[in-house]
Amino acid sequence: LYHSRFESDKTDAKNILLDALRLTQPSFNITQFMTYKYSFIELRILLLYSILLAEEKELSLSTKILYFILERLKKGAPTPYQMFLLVKIYTNICYNYHLEDAHKKVLLVADEALAFCLEKETTHGLNSLYYRKGIAEYHLKNKNYMSSLFRSFFILKLTGKEDLLAIDQKVTKEQYGIEIPMEY
Repeated sequence: LYHSRFESDKTDAKNILLDALRLTQPSFNITQFMTYKYSFIELRILLLYSILLAEEKELSLSTKILYFILERLKKGAPTPYQMFLLVKIYTNICYNYHLEDAHKKVLLVADEALAFCLEKETTHGLNSLYYRKGIAEYHLKNKNYMSSLFRSFFILKLTGKEDLLAIDQKVTKEQYGIEIPMEY
């Protein structure tokens, strides 16, 4: 249901996620999400819910939830899986700001996330972060936007993700009029 393209399935997915949170917190209300304590799996459920909210253009609430989870997971030494989730959260925050045309905020979050990845020596999600950064730089008329996009595409090529590379190149050309040379 979560990955379905049908709106009714998305609604069902949201309801199932809320029901899951209500298993341990029967009075759970999404508008009061900050008042509850969460286990790791509950934070993961909340993350999925926030992504569905963003798809429904409820960007403000989605972003608040993402920052809330980010702060909880950053406490202490994150496990490899928590680092994976942290990068996913950063990427979704960038995307929410992109949808709001808040390109300066995209840059700030992307740079923070990239610094996090370097500090933790993880390459997970770098292509997405560099892509969001490049598109934000493009919108802000920063002449260095191609450098960020090249990095994103190079990482995809380096890691053998040719299908995703082709999709990203197509979307970049169709939505932004940016053509990336095949050799970078």
